[in-house]
Amino acid sequence: MSDYVCSKELREFEKQFNHIVAVTHHDHITVFDDLLTYIITAFNPEPYQNPQWRYTKEQNHLFHQLMVEWLNVLQRMIDARGWYDAFGDFFMSNVGRTSQQYKGQYFTPHTICDFMAKISLYDRDEATEPRVTCNGFGRRVVVNDGSCGSGRLLLAAHAVNCERKVRPCYFIGEDIDRICCKMAAINMCAHGMFGEVVCHNTLTEPHKANFGYIVNEGLYPFPGCPTIRYFDDDPLRFVCTRAALGWMTDTWQKREVSHKVTEAEKSLIPVVEEQPDKRKIPEQLTLNFFD
Repeated sequence: MSDYVCSKELREFEKQFNHIVAVTHHDHITVFDDLLTYIITAFNPEPYQNPQWRYTKEQNHLFHQLMVEWLNVLQRMIDARGWYDAFGDFFMSNVGRTSQQYKGQYFTPHTICDFMAKISLYDRDEATEPRVTCNGFGRRVVVNDGSCGSGRLLLAAHAVNCERKVRPCYFIGEDIDRICCKMAAINMCAHGMFGEVVCHNTLTEPHKANFGYIVNEGLYPFPGCPTIRYFDDDPLRFVCTRAALGWMTDTWQKREVSHKVTEAEKSLIPVVEEQPDKRKIPEQLTLNFFD
């Protein structure tokens, strides 16, 4: 397959990104990973200082300019298309081809994502869809992608829901790659989606979580600030890992699941009714740019 060509909408973004690579003397994949970390930290409702951050104040300003350019591109493309995966496009055209680890990795084309989302969701009757309790987001229809990449299929599904003007679903993205999980979480946050992104192996260890993000809890139940909250190795935080453990409803009940739950894993699950999330949602987003 020939190299993926960067779209014209991302030319200025690519120019600024390559400037940061030249100034910092880091490779493309390192700078891209750090850019995703920078943006996630910007949307983190809790103050966070990364002790491993490797950039100066002047270089942080370059990251800020790059984030602003990404937001400008995203706004234009969402208005034109309904959804847009800027990071996925840029990863395929610029970052992936410079890294031996990610060379040859391609995400599902936009048109295929739209087609799959429409045939799966467009004619479904929302009233008859099963619902589950989704943390502090209430009971919602769940849309899950067990190998989400940059989250494109979830973005397309969200666009279909917006077109149908139905109650927002709870979107779950799962992937084994941490960079893909970061891209998916940022994309979901920027598109105003409720949900979670979990980094783990969905085939062999669906009941575990290396880490994950709860997305846009700051937008529910009242409009506020988009948020990405990070959690480390806490399977009971996420709907998808609780389901793999067999705890999908409000109270514990025995279910037939592919993974045989051990007694040690059962001890992690409290046999009580799920309580509403009483955490205080911040009125204003705290931005921290590793200053």
